[in-house]
Amino acid sequence: MNNLYVVEKYNVRIQKSTSNGNFVSSWGADCQDHQVFCSEPQGIDINLSSNTVYVTEYNPGRVSVFTEEGQFLPGFDSPSGISVNFDNPHRFT
Repeated sequence: MNNLYVVEKYNVRIQKSTSNGNFVSSWGADCQDHQVFCSEPQGIDINLSSNTVYVTEYNPGRVSVFTEEGQFLPGFDSPSGISVNFDNPHRFT
């Protein structure tokens, strides 16, 4: 997983590039279903052991979980995951 992930808050998406800066893919801004964020992604964290990507969203105040390819996974505040409401999540530590 030698890639670079960039949170684009106002374009409401995640951009994935190679470590050399070559574009690979992007995802987000799909408000038709809530399996992709549709409002202000803020922070990002990569779990290298499971190849999952965690993205904080300001509104609705949740953490969305994706594969490294951008496929939504059940997680925090998802229909089949843990229901947690966060107040203005920004980043991971």
